Amino acid sequence: MILGLITIALRRSGVQTWSAGRATATTVTSSFKGGWQPLNGEEIAMLPEGERASDHAKIYTTTLLRTSDQHTKIPADNVNRDGSTWFEVLKVEPYNAETPIPHYRVEIVRLQEQDA
Repeated sequence: MILGLITIALRRSGVQTWSAGRATATTVTSSFKGGWQPLNGEEIAMLPEGERASDHAKIYTTTLLRTSDQHTKIPADNVNRDGSTWFEVLKVEPYNAETPIPHYRVEIVRLQEQDA
């Protein structure tokens, strides 16, 4: 069981289509349930030195979220819990350690204003 479930907004870019020589990507907005938590001290220490000052968090959820894909150029999912601050999905790991419900541990980082 995942504790402290809240509703989290999800913004996912779709497949690009081409029209008149221009690429257009669709964006789908939906929501899912998850437990949003700050990273602990050990997790922050594991981040590369230049990223430790960034606003990172983690989500535990049964919803499979998407990281960016360099080969297909599909961007990572963006998530939001407060209606204004968007975070990008950095890492998704199965988290099945001694739990009866399979779920994922998702690491996220706050987007800069121009990226949100």
